[in-house]
Amino acid sequence: MIDEFSKHYFVVPINLRDGKTGDLRFHLLFSFLRYNAVNPGYPPSDAEVRDWFRASRLTSSESDIRFSAFLAALFEKIDEVISKPESYIRQRIAESLDLTEEEKSAALQNYPKSLAGQFRLLMTVGQKFSAQGSLRTKFYADVMERADEASSRLYVASTLLTVKLAIRK
Repeated sequence: MIDEFSKHYFVVPINLRDGKTGDLRFHLLFSFLRYNAVNPGYPPSDAEVRDWFRASRLTSSESDIRFSAFLAALFEKIDEVISKPESYIRQRIAESLDLTEEEKSAALQNYPKSLAGQFRLLMTVGQKFSAQGSLRTKFYADVMERADEASSRLYVASTLLTVKLAIRK
């Protein structure tokens, strides 16, 4: 449903579902199809992002900083993509080593006209039932790298502000 919506409206898809949970009856029902019971459901989880959020035990304020840094980095990355979507998205599809020639050809021949459709293409090209496509994975890897940089700076700034406020009291 969200995928259909994203063909016409700009959507930033992120799936943080834990791929290790699910209804056992569902797994048994589809076991004859060799359904992967470790990763139930479609679309597949953005496991690296989910794991990034779970990475360490943080205080509430440290978690807030990490989440804020992620959102800021996400919007920076989106801005990078949508400021020149034709060159950014087309170039990455054409140069991808993880996509087959058939996947590249299909994506580029049916290249969407709308920005929403172009961004959806970036997020879905090369997607399999068991894993996200490499371009989406790289997109979120860039976001997490930038968020790590930003969160460390924000944490230092927050600590300094806390110390300054404590000194004033």
